[in-house]
Amino acid sequence: MVYGCNIQALQTGCPVIGTRVGEIAYMLAPDERSPGGLVISPDSDDGPFTESLLGAMERFLDEDFRKRYARGAAELGRYYDIDDLSKRYEDLYRRLIEMNVR
Repeated sequence: MVYGCNIQALQTGCPVIGTRVGEIAYMLAPDERSPGGLVISPDSDDGPFTESLLGAMERFLDEDFRKRYARGAAELGRYYDIDDLSKRYEDLYRRLIEMNVR
């Protein structure tokens, strides 16, 4: 579900603040593409995590910084097509089912 929310935000040109979990870091800043958000490290200690999140949010208060990442987000939003993503998952699941049936 998180990936879907990130994709929708990117598709509207809204930069994302995400955590370095799974593929989110690559999703927000893939190789050879402008970043569409900032990535912070997850931390089980609320204090450091909150400080990291606050710092990322403060960076987006700078209008030029925010606009640059908004442009990157819009570019990535065109790259991620939810219909294409759904089809890829469907194809993967079908192949896995076929492998287990044989």
